[in-house]
Amino acid sequence: MPPTKVLIIGGGLSGLALGQCLRAANIDFEVFERDRDEKSRPQGWALTLRESLAGIYELFPKDMPPLEESTSLFKDLSASDHDLAGLLSKKDKVSFGGVLYNTGELLAEINASERNDIEHHWFRVDRTAFRQWLSHGLQITWAKEFVKYEETDCGVRAFFADGSSTRGTLLIAADGAHSRCRNQLMGPGNVVLEHAAGGTIRGDFNVTREEYRELLQKGAAVLTATSPEYHFFMGPRFFSNKDRTGTYYWAVTWDNRDDPRIKAWTPDTHGDEARQMALELCYDLHPSLRRFIEQTSGDELLDSKVQLLQWAPDVDRLPGRRVTLMGDSLHTMTPFKGAGANTALLDAFDLAQLIVHAGEKGVDVSKVIPVYEATAVPRGRETKEFSKSASLQPDPTHWSRTMEKVFAAGYKWEKLDLEKVAI
Repeated sequence: MPPTKVLIIGGGLSGLALGQCLRAANIDFEVFERDRDEKSRPQGWALTLRESLAGIYELFPKDMPPLEESTSLFKDLSASDHDLAGLLSKKDKVSFGGVLYNTGELLAEINASERNDIEHHWFRVDRTAFRQWLSHGLQITWAKEFVKYEETDCGVRAFFADGSSTRGTLLIAADGAHSRCRNQLMGPGNVVLEHAAGGTIRGDFNVTREEYRELLQKGAAVLTATSPEYHFFMGPRFFSNKDRTGTYYWAVTWDNRDDPRIKAWTPDTHGDEARQMALELCYDLHPSLRRFIEQTSGDELLDSKVQLLQWAPDVDRLPGRRVTLMGDSLHTMTPFKGAGANTALLDAFDLAQLIVHAGEKGVDVSKVIPVYEATAVPRGRETKEFSKSASLQPDPTHWSRTMEKVFAAGYKWEKLDLEKVAI
């Protein structure tokens, strides 16, 4: 039996998290990323770490930098602004706010607990800072565009666009929503990404200290409002302690493709035309929120081609012998429940524990794939469906009620009971 070597295709959140777990266990692995370097493309806005926190604290190497201090979206707020925003001068003490779309009434404020209450502990991180944190101590091979793989009885070989190739005993596809590896694994025509919404228009805008103080008090992490016709949400991207300003984003999503106000919308719609459509669709959004669309210039609108897609396999066992999927390549979902990144990290935790367990038992590492998929595939499918259901609903109180219930129940993560795992 050849020694274990894990090939990780994709240096996003789940691929890097798997790398950290394997590094902690001294398992041989390589990470291949198609980007030229970590700064070659934007990493998105922010995300909420919830159930994944317990796994990070338990499974990652002990030499990792402090997580909250390194990645918190609010790390650059001054102490006085933390206090004014009700953050209790703790950079990871934040809240979600649900607002009634037409009155501005605060329907729900969902607050995080301290770390000692791990099931109710969560905080908001900057995606770029979090990816950099996940890269700590890892050797990432950049500019490696995956082309295809070949499986054998005792290994797998990955091929890249530059003509090179490498061999391992397991290949993990963590290469995102448009995974090339997934397309080969599932077969031509078996992966059709579904549009989870009629469309989305997004924009960035700058705020003064007075404006972000008001917004932080309503919902420090995310502020959301759902009408029967659209879903509006906004949140901070970053703050500047130097000049006391901030940059926020907003996004409006709709389901009805035949609405005359946005019927002419296409993924190529941009600038002032897209802004006007957003204003017409959100005609009844309360002025305290609608004004941010109004003050966003056409030049500050973001590319509409980045849309809300979803996919998950309709089978519980994938066809690979030494190849499997993880993260967005396994379950592509909307951001409405904030579940995509956390579910991807859970994939990494499960897979890492099983790989370590196989090594300890002295069995071929390929034996972990069906065990991993038995949990990860249905979990991703269920989370994908709930992620969509958490927002695009005609009831304007649905998001607030749903998320209050979810957060009140808490998020529980436990290490796998490997004594009960048969591989």
